[in-house]
Amino acid sequence: EMLRSLVGSEMCIRDRLNRFEPHAAFQRIDRDQDSKLSSLEVLRFLRDNGVEEATEADTHYIVKYFDSNDDELL
Repeated sequence: EMLRSLVGSEMCIRDRLNRFEPHAAFQRIDRDQDSKLSSLEVLRFLRDNGVEEATEADTHYIVKYFDSNDDELL
């Protein structure tokens, strides 16, 4: 029974990944709709989705890591 449950869960995850829309996800995080993501927008998204332990410093680091032109935005 446990194995059936795990297989069912894995199939559900695969289905969700197959339907993942990166642009839609970006738009959901981009609250001010300026086509850029700030660390504060990322933090608000995480908090809205139950990730309370994330800090502004954490999201600043994430944005800085992926920021290709040093404008502190994605």
